[in-house]
Amino acid sequence: MGIRARALPGAILKRRQAAIAFRTRFQFDPSHGGIRSTSSLSSSTCRRMRGEYYVEASSMILVSAPCAGSSRSYHATVPSLAFSDIFRVGSGQSKQRVLSLATARQEFLDAGRHHHLPTMKRAYDMVVHAMNLDPALPAEKRQYFSSDDLLEGMYALATFKEHSAEALELLLRIYHDLEPFFTVKLSTDHHSALASGYCSAGRMDDALDLLDGMDPADVDWSQLLRLAVEGKMGHVEEIVARIRSTKELDAEDYELLLLDFRQRLERDGPAAGLSEEFDALHQDLDRAGIILEPLAEAHLAAVLIRLGRLDQARQITSRWDGESPEGLRKAQWETLCEMASASGNATHLLEIAERMIDTGLQPSSNTLLDIIRNRLDPRQHSGSQIVDAATVTQSIASVEADLGLVCPVDVWRQVMASAIFGDSGDSSRNMPLEAPLASSEKTAEPEVLDQRAQAMQAYRIARGNGIIIDTKLASMLINQLCASQPPSIKDALEVYNNWLASPEPAFKDEDEVKNILGIFQTMLFAQLSPKTCDLDTLREILREAVEQEIRFSSPVVNALLPLLISRSPSHRIAFGFYNDLLKCSGLSFTASTFKRVLDEMRNLHPADDNNPVPCPPSAQLIQIMTDMQLAGLSPPQSLYRDLIYRYGQLATTSRKLFQGGASSNTMLENRLRNITSHIGALYTRYKLDPVIEINTEMLNTIMDAYNRVGAHDAGFAVWTELAERRVRLPAEEARRIYPASLAIVLDLLGHSGGRETSESVWVWAKHHGFTSDPRIWNGRVENLCRAHQFEEAQTMVFEEMRQNLDGAPSPNFATLEILVKFTSTWDAYRDSTMVMMKKVFPEWWDRILPIYQARVGASTAETMQSNFRRTA
Repeated sequence: MGIRARALPGAILKRRQAAIAFRTRFQFDPSHGGIRSTSSLSSSTCRRMRGEYYVEASSMILVSAPCAGSSRSYHATVPSLAFSDIFRVGSGQSKQRVLSLATARQEFLDAGRHHHLPTMKRAYDMVVHAMNLDPALPAEKRQYFSSDDLLEGMYALATFKEHSAEALELLLRIYHDLEPFFTVKLSTDHHSALASGYCSAGRMDDALDLLDGMDPADVDWSQLLRLAVEGKMGHVEEIVARIRSTKELDAEDYELLLLDFRQRLERDGPAAGLSEEFDALHQDLDRAGIILEPLAEAHLAAVLIRLGRLDQARQITSRWDGESPEGLRKAQWETLCEMASASGNATHLLEIAERMIDTGLQPSSNTLLDIIRNRLDPRQHSGSQIVDAATVTQSIASVEADLGLVCPVDVWRQVMASAIFGDSGDSSRNMPLEAPLASSEKTAEPEVLDQRAQAMQAYRIARGNGIIIDTKLASMLINQLCASQPPSIKDALEVYNNWLASPEPAFKDEDEVKNILGIFQTMLFAQLSPKTCDLDTLREILREAVEQEIRFSSPVVNALLPLLISRSPSHRIAFGFYNDLLKCSGLSFTASTFKRVLDEMRNLHPADDNNPVPCPPSAQLIQIMTDMQLAGLSPPQSLYRDLIYRYGQLATTSRKLFQGGASSNTMLENRLRNITSHIGALYTRYKLDPVIEINTEMLNTIMDAYNRVGAHDAGFAVWTELAERRVRLPAEEARRIYPASLAIVLDLLGHSGGRETSESVWVWAKHHGFTSDPRIWNGRVENLCRAHQFEEAQTMVFEEMRQNLDGAPSPNFATLEILVKFTSTWDAYRDSTMVMMKKVFPEWWDRILPIYQARVGASTAETMQSNFRRTA
């Protein structure tokens, strides 16, 4: 195409449209080596989706009647639609998803019908973005989404069972966009859809708050009661009170209340007050004169059985004797099994289970568990004896043979828990947070070893029989194996790896989150035990947790992170652990955790022969402090001061270690240069901190660190800032703070050899009246001695200080010691200093003479004393 052709308006418009389409469909991704498609659905995924999900929207509707004027009924089953119109096939290429504004509306609706949340999000975002760019009036933008489209999408999101929390997030966005963005007036239908979404996500409190703002007559409180009971979300009494305010309880409501009692008894047992509560409900039921349906009768009989009222329960179950087996509901069969089990009639229990199977129904896990327990010795299944794996597996196998079925995995779990470990099937002990801190030397009891061996043998037999290990079984085994002393890490890792490899782990299933969290938490703490610490395994477990978007609680993270860092062999690995746990916590660290992490990073001592004095990378420390601010916390000044002080100490330690030889000097120079850069980075971060105010103590620490590392120019620049700040401080505070600053800068200038600069600092100190402080006087004397200005130093000590001239401090031994140490190496000033010392300060002669002897040697000191005696 020529230049003119490329410049034509039509060609320019085509190129612009092509660029927009390319950006919409593709994005740059370095991890994939360049450009990749933004499509999230492959053609095979859509083929699986087609016809697979049907949404019964009426099961989630909380409104007693549809809004007036609604042109669409949501009480019908939404049909499955094909996605054939939203794929384009290129020659020789796989099918790619094309998402454009023209198809976004229909794609949003189709994805809702097929319960595909990512597509709904992308389509909604695209439409909202297009509406933001459209200059048309809000009322003219209905072409993008009609009010019916939005309501259908909201009801679809409310029915999501998986990823319900993420679906609720999008549902809330739409709900809050309706009036200000789409100019759609909020109606009862919209409130109902949002309340249903709250229920799906387990947020019954929010659902009640929302529905309480509506006219009670418009809300189907009975439907809300069903959602609360079947979802086991509680708040039953509150919902019943709202039902009673609008109508009398009907048979369906009583059935749900009886089911709630049955579930509570299964979960908690006959708790205190539950029997009286049930009696009150039973009396209300009798007064209402309601005839219960078979399902409600089954719930009532089951409650009576669990409360120990077997005679009353038999009066109900006896009425079922005349019915054909095919006419009994599954809940009735399970109640009959509970009755036989509670009566202790093992033969009758087996017969009921066989008859149940003949009708095409599967006995519940509790029924199978009762049959298996009946075949074990009572002392064994009660936990008073350990059952060997062979006995457990033989009992399960015999029941499977008699009934012609395969026991599910939760039966294996409960049998192993009660028969081998002596715990109830649903209880599993989480490993305490402090467990890794204690290194126990205790040898395991033979009984504990036998428990582990039998449990692992039964576990392997179950896997050999084709049982898929679920999360609850893995959690129980891992907790038991890791909680014992000493922990059996090898066996726990076997269970963990098998669990990860099985098709069972449902990381996005909200009901499984607690068990999955327990598995990862227990494995991490077990690996951190001093005797079993394996960093490679730790990294693998943490990476898996990050990949699966596991979210640890704040107490777990705050206990786990410092331990991980303290066990790390290098700062790089420690920072990797920090980053992984940061992703698994959502910045739930406390201020004390951040501080402890920084302390652990600062004090970490990797075992590296080439780096005997570890230098914590300032970039990592700064990143941690930045994360601290993102978490709503402010790094305290003391934190900066401690970190910079640590770098100064590292410089001093490095000078002592790297001494002698050209190679050592080169290593020392490189190391000091590295430390200087870290100090500068932290100083810059400190100055840029929007919360912390720069103070003199902090600047003293920075100047001292630069002095120790030999960065004298940088250190003097800090002093310049300190000198400028003097005029802004009260005199009293300045007298308290600045002597330390002057002592540091004088020492710095003494090492750097800046004579003129040193004179200017001394004049500044005299002008502001700081020279009476012994620290500053001693710093000035040392400064003069390092510059070989011994006459002036002698004048300061033997004249000005002795006579307290010109603001000099009172005589002190530290000043004399400095002068003797420096002049003793110079023949021209050695004897004259000692002569003046004996003459001016005779009271300290006996203390100063040993110092002089140590510096010059015994013979030289003896010659000096002989001269004194001869002169005298």
